Amino acid sequence: MSVHFKTIFILILINKCLASDWDYLEHGPDVWSEHYPTCGGERQSPINIKTACTIYQPLDQFILTPDHVTENNFIAKYNGHTISSETNNKNLALQGGNLTGTFYFDSFHLHWGPNHNVGSEHQMNGLKSAGESHFVYRNALTNERAVLSFLMETRLTKSFRSNNKNDFYDTKSESEWKKFFDVAQKLTHENDSASIDLSLNSLMGNNRNEYWRYAGSLTTPPCTENVIWTIFKEPIVLLDYEFNSFRHELFFESFRGPQPLYYRQVYRTFRDEIQSKIPDENCCISAKSMGKSMIFNNKINSIYFFAAFLILSTIF
Repeated sequence: MSVHFKTIFILILINKCLASDWDYLEHGPDVWSEHYPTCGGERQSPINIKTACTIYQPLDQFILTPDHVTENNFIAKYNGHTISSETNNKNLALQGGNLTGTFYFDSFHLHWGPNHNVGSEHQMNGLKSAGESHFVYRNALTNERAVLSFLMETRLTKSFRSNNKNDFYDTKSESEWKKFFDVAQKLTHENDSASIDLSLNSLMGNNRNEYWRYAGSLTTPPCTENVIWTIFKEPIVLLDYEFNSFRHELFFESFRGPQPLYYRQVYRTFRDEIQSKIPDENCCISAKSMGKSMIFNNKINSIYFFAAFLILSTIF
């Protein structure tokens, strides 16, 4: 074998190793930090949002460039972990939402699970959704990323009836996602790709006024902690069978579970927040209370130590 072919062979092996050193199975989220130390950091994503513990903070509305409304040509590609979609349109930009500077569209992708009750990365009061879509934007000057996240709820039948006037169902959004799934479900082998025309505005839906905000990371290796997260309150609703092709043809789950919040604060843009029916989800621990708890514990330990010293002194 010539030196040239040996070099090519080695490069192929290296690429295969790099491509398969993480997944959602044997090399899943629980061991990512062994190869990517940042994945064990204190500003990781996703998180479980305890809604009762969020702080109200009025934030600006997002400003999306007009090209978000029109259809753009995307290349959807199965990268071995998910279906990621990119476009050559450089006019897709994001401002507002109290972001600093202009963020340009990078890509969008999905996360899902084995059934309609699990699949989202972020959780609300411990509750999971069937999936989650991430629209990733990047600030070229600061290298920060802004991710617009939408929880995806699914319905098992085509009929949709609700007695709750607050339920939000966007037929245009569901129709746009159906176009995506009709193409994406055919991408069953790694590096398979296809072209599709989509409107980002339609994919995101119309109800984008209320959301949660916190500082976090990428949810996949290398888990870089440079992401400004926006999780919208209103989910995207679509038929559950749209995810079935991903579950059966790709892999049954594609998500990372919630990471510790540590001392971070989660903000919300709407005034009233209801408490969870799950009592545990209404227990809030702040950095200040953690500090007080540590001081209290240290005082208790000092008392125990002094008492033990007095007892030993009387004996000896």
